[in-house]
Amino acid sequence: MPSVRTLKHELGEAFREVQRTSREFEAAKVTYKRTQKDSDLRAQTGCHAAHARAVKNLRRAERLLADAETVPLEALVAARPNGSTKPEEVYRPDSPHGFLADLRKATYGDRDARERLTRNESIVTGERRDVTFAAGGQGFQAPSWFSEAWVSGLRAPAALKTYATKIPMPERGFTGEIPKVDLDETPSSGGAGIGPPTTETAGQAEDADAQDTDLTSEVLSASLVTIAGAQTLTAQIADRMSPGAETAIIGDLLRSYESEFDRQMIVGGGDSHHEFVGLFDPSVATTQLIFNNATPTPADFLSELSKAAYKFADARGVYPSHLLISPRRVAWLMSSLQSEIPVFAPGGAAPAPAGAPWDLGQLLGMRIIADGNVPTTYGAGTNAEIGMALLLPEDLYYTESAQYWTFKQALSAKLVYRFEVASFAYYWPTRRPQSIATVQGTAFAPPSGY
Repeated sequence: MPSVRTLKHELGEAFREVQRTSREFEAAKVTYKRTQKDSDLRAQTGCHAAHARAVKNLRRAERLLADAETVPLEALVAARPNGSTKPEEVYRPDSPHGFLADLRKATYGDRDARERLTRNESIVTGERRDVTFAAGGQGFQAPSWFSEAWVSGLRAPAALKTYATKIPMPERGFTGEIPKVDLDETPSSGGAGIGPPTTETAGQAEDADAQDTDLTSEVLSASLVTIAGAQTLTAQIADRMSPGAETAIIGDLLRSYESEFDRQMIVGGGDSHHEFVGLFDPSVATTQLIFNNATPTPADFLSELSKAAYKFADARGVYPSHLLISPRRVAWLMSSLQSEIPVFAPGGAAPAPAGAPWDLGQLLGMRIIADGNVPTTYGAGTNAEIGMALLLPEDLYYTESAQYWTFKQALSAKLVYRFEVASFAYYWPTRRPQSIATVQGTAFAPPSGY
C-alpha cells in the first residue's frame, strides 16, 4: 500500500484536477449558451463527464488516505510471549491512560484520546465504525478486561439471564416481535396433557385422506426497555484517577446493570414501570400456585414443589429442568433435611464444576438456580421472598444492545462530570407460558430462628 505521504500528494493532484475540469465545464457551458452549436454541446457534455470522473477520483483518494491514517486492527496485534495474535488491550491496568478520562478528553477534541478510544472499540467489538462524541451520542464499549474485574462483587450476578436464550437485536423500532405457533393451552385429563396443537397427525387408514389441519400462528410483542446508570465524578478524579480506580467505578455500574436486568426478568413491572414483564407477573405463567403456611417445614416445601412439578408436566408435557429460588431458601432447606431423604442429588447445594455460584446441583431432579435477584421484600413484613419458579429457561427469550458509555458535562461551574452507561433490550417471557410454574404465598417468609 502507498505511504501516507504519497497518498497525500495524490489527493492534492486529484483536487487540482477537479478544479481544472470544473473551470473547463463552466467555460463550455458559456460557449454553448452563446453559439447553440451541436459541436459546442458535445464539448460541454465531454467536459461534464471529465469533471464527474475527477470528482470520483478525488473521493477515492480521500478514502485511501483516511484508511492509511487509521491504525488497522492488524497493526494493533502485539507480539506476545506465548505467540498469541490477540490484539493487545489499549486500556490495561498498567496503562498510563484511563478509559473515562479519554472519554471526557475526546469530547473536547483531544485527537490522541479519540484515537485510543477508536482502537479500543475495534478490539472490543471486532469492527470499526464511526463514533459520536457529542453529549447523547452512541458512545463506546468499556475495555474487555473490566469484565474480568467485575465477575464477583456485592451485587447479585445475573443468574437467570445466563440460562435464557439470547437472540439478535433488531436494528430499528421500539417494539420487538417474534412469531409463535398457536397451541391449545388447556391441559387434557390424560396423556401428555398439553392439548392438541393447531396442526395434527393421526393414524392413517388405507386409501383414506390424511389428517389435514392448518397451522395458525401469532406474533408476540415486547416493548423496548432502556436500562441505564450514571456516575458523577469531580474533574480531579476524572482526569487523574488510575486505571485501577476505573475498575471500581465502571465495574460497579456494570454489575448494577446485570443485576437490574436479571431482576426485571424475574419481577419486572411492565410498561407502566418502564420495565420488562417479569415471569412472576400474573399474565405470564400457565401454572400459578399459592403456598400459604405460617410455619412450613422443609417437607412441606418439597410437597408443594412436587405438586408444582406435576402441574408443570401436565401443562408442558415434560418435566421442568430448572428451579429458580432464593439462595437463602436453599440454605434453609439444606439445614433441616434428614440425610435419608434423597431430595438433593449427590453433590447438590454446592457450586457446579463450571464454577457458577448460583448453580447448586439438583433438587427433585431440577437444577437449582440460586438467584440473589429473587426479591426478599414481599409479604406483610416486607421480608419474604416473592416465591420460586419451575422453568425451562431456554424458552425465555431476550435481546439487548451493547452497553455503551457516554460523557456529559454536568454542573460545569463546579467541575463535575457525568459518565453514563445504557443499553436497550427486549424480553419475551410469554413465548411459551407452559414452561413456567410459579409458587408464591406466606410460606416464603423467613423461617423461625433465621
